[in-house]
Amino acid sequence: MLGVPKCATLHIENGVIVREDGFVTNSGDVINSLTMEDAYKYLGMWQSSSIQKVRVKEHLVNTFADRLSAILKTSLNSKHTTKAINTFAIPALAYSFGVVPWSDTELEGLNRKVRTLMTKWNKHHPRAAKERIHIPRKQGGRGILDVKEVCHSQVRNLRNYFLSRNDSTLHAAVNAIDKSYTPLRLACHDLNEEQPSDPVAGQLEAWASKPLHGRFYHSVAQDHVSEGKSFLWLSKGQLYPETEGFVLAIQDQVISTRNYKRYILKEKIESDKCRKCNAASETIDHITSGCALLAGKEYTERHNNMAKIIHLALANDRELCDTAEPYYKYCPATVLENQRFRLYWDNPILTDKTIMANRPDIVLVDKRDRTAYIIDIIEPELTLRGSYEDPQD
Repeated sequence: MLGVPKCATLHIENGVIVREDGFVTNSGDVINSLTMEDAYKYLGMWQSSSIQKVRVKEHLVNTFADRLSAILKTSLNSKHTTKAINTFAIPALAYSFGVVPWSDTELEGLNRKVRTLMTKWNKHHPRAAKERIHIPRKQGGRGILDVKEVCHSQVRNLRNYFLSRNDSTLHAAVNAIDKSYTPLRLACHDLNEEQPSDPVAGQLEAWASKPLHGRFYHSVAQDHVSEGKSFLWLSKGQLYPETEGFVLAIQDQVISTRNYKRYILKEKIESDKCRKCNAASETIDHITSGCALLAGKEYTERHNNMAKIIHLALANDRELCDTAEPYYKYCPATVLENQRFRLYWDNPILTDKTIMANRPDIVLVDKRDRTAYIIDIIEPELTLRGSYEDPQD
């Protein structure tokens, strides 16, 4: 049965759309004729005598922004947020790549919209390295697809498909006449003539070349540093996007410290000394590991939060306790014991010779094997090459 409400006719004379009376079917239904202002939606594209590119692009951009905003409003963790953007938001645009022409400026604008909306919903720091948005997670980025690269890749794939169809006279005819009818411009290219550069390598190079953002990249790139383990937390993506974005901003050193304000933002402040200890320049390095006033409480609390994760795992594994309590709510007991094991938390050890550092974080005693495991937790640090200084100081 013919779906008349979905049908329309289009009359063109000498390249001009002409309005005619509707077409009457045998059943008496009328199929209306399109006017110059009307368009027909076919396979998702508004078209009349040709595809209405401006209208199609406007619709696609709005759909993309709506989907992206809907994803960023959710409580998904970082990895699932990235996957949702790559599989739900970006495909709204990718459907048109190779059919509707997109300029590099427009594609860069779409990438900018991703960063803008992520900043609006506190998922990205506005001054953090924008290259890390599109770098894979295992290499220190967030793994969101680069819209520009997705477009160029799809155009290349479509072009190579058409140019490789030597068995079809229809494809050969299309290839011969398409000089500017489609974004593929088949008549102007040869099969596999383009050798695309590695987009990830380009993003990494751009990140490394930045004097401030690139510090962390060069720190991780050192021979004695494991890139895989350094970015394992990003690969797992279990943090909330807000937390992940804040951690990346710390690594990129764009947090509003006094040193950053004075030497990067060029704000007029009296001193860049730490507002806590007033002994050294207030940098990310100093705040996280070098402030004497923070060492007594904040550094100790951070250290204990790390150590109790291991304590909880040992206690559950050795059947010293049976709790499903998350690590951030767990409060280790000083001593846990069963018939075989004894587990100490932050307990001093009596020794024959006096040892000042006799208080390990965790001690596990195996009473049957008569062995003891002394476990101390340290926090590895990456030196980010100090702070900025004014040459005139």
